[in-house]
Amino acid sequence: MDTENQSLAGVIPTACTVPAIMFEAARVRRADGQEVPDYPQSFNSLADAEQYVANTPVSNDATRPWIRNATPSRISGTFLMVGGRWLQPESPGVFKRI
Repeated sequence: MDTENQSLAGVIPTACTVPAIMFEAARVRRADGQEVPDYPQSFNSLADAEQYVANTPVSNDATRPWIRNATPSRISGTFLMVGGRWLQPESPGVFKRI
């Protein structure tokens, strides 16, 4: 069988089949008296990311919860919330670095 000339149509998913991830969020939880950081989760909307971190404790090092704009076109200033505190933009589209 000539595999070199076989078509890959239908085998490789196209870009439009992959949902765009717009935001990432991470939180911390307590288990048996210990602080356990959860792996970052991906969300399609800011509202979903906010709901994920809502009413979660701030980590001992004040780095979680956080929400990050994960839209690929963003170059810098992607963190919107760190340690449960919203960051204020320095100028439109750019957020403070911490």
